[in-house]
Amino acid sequence: MRARALVIGINRYSGFADQKDLKGAVADAIDFASWALDPEGGQVAEDDLYFWAFPPEPMPDELEFLGEPDRPWPQVQISPDFSRAPSARDIAHAAAAA
Repeated sequence: MRARALVIGINRYSGFADQKDLKGAVADAIDFASWALDPEGGQVAEDDLYFWAFPPEPMPDELEFLGEPDRPWPQVQISPDFSRAPSARDIAHAAAAA
């Protein structure tokens, strides 16, 4: 069975969300992505992990590829706009296609 993961971390929502800024959601998403890729963890292949964090934070060396702005999500056929937080529609579209 092929494992896929959609990992979202949002510390700053748009003004429409009426949500205070969070301090650890992106860091938690980075930690979860690391576990998901671990052969003794989630066993997800690099090409099957979709990661979107806002605002972007520096990634650990082994996860640097996730933060590349031009990294496409080929399985779901979208290129995320990492300059903003993902919308509910973005997340639903990626989850449905994965």
